[in-house]
Amino acid sequence: MLFADLPRPKLYRSQLRLRGQRLSLSLPGFDGPVSKVYPLLSRCRVSLLGRAGASGALTRWQYLVRVPVSLLGDGSTALTILRFRPELSTPLPEETMRFSGGLHVDVDLTDLSAAPLGPGEYELRFSACIRLFLSA
Repeated sequence: MLFADLPRPKLYRSQLRLRGQRLSLSLPGFDGPVSKVYPLLSRCRVSLLGRAGASGALTRWQYLVRVPVSLLGDGSTALTILRFRPELSTPLPEETMRFSGGLHVDVDLTDLSAAPLGPGEYELRFSACIRLFLSA
């Protein structure tokens, strides 16, 4: 069999865009203004939550993407986790979706900032783009 005769993997992809998001955070022990907010993208975690529905021959699979975000202030730091639930539609069974090594996740967080609302309370603002790619 020649290399050209081998079946090529199919690429499935989806994108979740969120703009101008606001999230209230309770950060006990963190005081004062926030000087820097940044995502820890290398510590991002992805897991399959399960079936989110079907459309014809395709099943919508929902994933949980967890992105740690660090907040730095004058003499204090805090860590919070942003959670996103993107979906990916494929005709593949759950075993393939759960155990396939072909899943790639790309996370972009922009417009990241935090402002104090009161003692130990902050508002995190951000925009996000989460892209899922599956080669199967």
